[in-house]
Amino acid sequence: GVLSDYIEQNFGGDQTPDMLLREGFSLANTRIDEHAQANPSAHGMGCTCVAILGVRDRMWVAHAGDSRAYRVRDGNDKVDQLTVDHTMVQELVDQNLLTPEQAATHPYRGRISRCLGHGKNKSDAEINEFVLDKGDNLLLCSDGLSDVVPSDEIHALVCQRDVRDASRRLIEAANKQGGPDNISAIVMRRVV
Repeated sequence: GVLSDYIEQNFGGDQTPDMLLREGFSLANTRIDEHAQANPSAHGMGCTCVAILGVRDRMWVAHAGDSRAYRVRDGNDKVDQLTVDHTMVQELVDQNLLTPEQAATHPYRGRISRCLGHGKNKSDAEINEFVLDKGDNLLLCSDGLSDVVPSDEIHALVCQRDVRDASRRLIEAANKQGGPDNISAIVMRRVV
């Protein structure tokens, strides 16, 4: 993809990891808009995105929309959500106008407030830095997974011995819950 190609071509240069992600998101945003302009049927198209870039134990996560990143630590039953959804309803929660419980069933909970494309001139990527300790797991996923699989089940499925099958197990769990949306999941574990 555009983002991964950009990072691969520019990693190790003068740009910091957060700059690489910001520029990569900006380039992806431009390509989406160019495609939409050249193809009338794609007018107004946009997408959510979450990406991670790591250097040793430091990680940078960039996202736009409601695709999420989670840090899953084995042994403490903890699933840390590393991203905050870019939705209109989440903005109401942030302003204390809705409770998280009200947000979970709000009719507009899926309305995105940031994305790539959609005719914007720039990317609205949010970038945060965090530490990933040895043995920690990282999950990148779409809302098709996070909306239907509870965090305790995410923890159990990610922390099973063989992390290579975790993405498949998570997608199967989301489909068993009805899988009302597209489902994407990538799981990785820090081993060194």
